[in-house]
Amino acid sequence: MNKKIVFSINLIVVLLVFFPINIVIENENNELKIFSTGINVIYFKTENNNNFVEDKFLFFRNIKYKDYLILNYSNYSSRFTYSKNKIQDQFNSKQAYFFYSKNNSFYNQENVFFTEKWMKEAIFNSIKFFEMYVNEFIFTNKYFLKADNFRSFHVKPNVIFINDKKDIIHEITHVIIDKNIDHETSDIWPEIISESNSVLYLKLTNHLRYLNEIELKQINYYIPPYSTDVLDFLKTFDYDIDKYSYFFNNILENFDYINDEIFNQLVKTYKEEELK
Repeated sequence: MNKKIVFSINLIVVLLVFFPINIVIENENNELKIFSTGINVIYFKTENNNNFVEDKFLFFRNIKYKDYLILNYSNYSSRFTYSKNKIQDQFNSKQAYFFYSKNNSFYNQENVFFTEKWMKEAIFNSIKFFEMYVNEFIFTNKYFLKADNFRSFHVKPNVIFINDKKDIIHEITHVIIDKNIDHETSDIWPEIISESNSVLYLKLTNHLRYLNEIELKQINYYIPPYSTDVLDFLKTFDYDIDKYSYFFNNILENFDYINDEIFNQLVKTYKEEELK
């Protein structure tokens, strides 16, 4: 056989193994069957897992779930997915597929979807808050579900799990940040910003709960950086929503990348300007 042909075949095989093509088919029993030409590294979570499970497989993997499945491919691959339960696709390594077995049971209000009736008022009050204090705020085609974890979390780009009304502000902030500013996965500044928005929202809407939240953070009731780190940051603005929103809008409009070091420098610069 011609050496060029052999080389080409070997090259194609290597590419298919290390940059695989995947076909994902979901059956009627909420079971995903992943057929692949090569090696895959995935992270997934169902309602039965408190944390994400890492899995490496070659050629085939099946995953069964009851209510939902979050699926992230950490390596590059081409994927073709066939599922009636798919809510969102994954377009980069920071995003994830989301499958929901009751995808026809969402309430829908202005293309914002949610699974619990109590969420409606809280979601749209939160949207009004951001419309007042964030420039050019647009929020649509997002899905809210009841979380089965202690903390809320965001499955990029469009799925949000929440435990409490306050979580909505926190997670919408993450959506805003992720849309406008790139950052490292290890950075804590998005958490500080998101939690600060939650605190200020409580200050405007529920003063007793706001005072209780301040007390909890003062005694480090929450794990870092959700307690005193947040309070230290808010002190920079004297807990003033207008001062804070000026800072927040400034970074949204003028930065496309911020890590913790840059963020800390921006806070320091703001403090110095205030002292002049």
